[in-house]
Amino acid sequence: MKKPLLLHNPRCRKSREAVEFLNSNKIDFKTLLYMKDGLDKFTIEKLIQKLKINPLELIRTQEKIWKENYRNRNLNQDDVLNILVEYPNLIKRPIFITKTEAIIAIPADEILKIY
Repeated sequence: MKKPLLLHNPRCRKSREAVEFLNSNKIDFKTLLYMKDGLDKFTIEKLIQKLKINPLELIRTQEKIWKENYRNRNLNQDDVLNILVEYPNLIKRPIFITKTEAIIAIPADEILKIY
């Protein structure tokens, strides 16, 4: 079975809490440092499908870049995907991904809903 994947930002407290939760529950997983490695448009699109959400629901709307540049604009799905590729820091995290599902792991025990 393929290991689940955690989209992780080590600088984010909630993301670190998810890693701690997974380790303490002895859940074997891989980590993707998406801020360093980036995500392409196709991957983000598939992620949104697994999360079963609207692309805008993946946005960290409190971030300055969002507020100053995009908040009051009428954006379509393609616009949102392009923004997330360019500014991965706007992606909510952490995100726990299995073969068929994904969940925004806030709080970390949300992981148990899909694993």
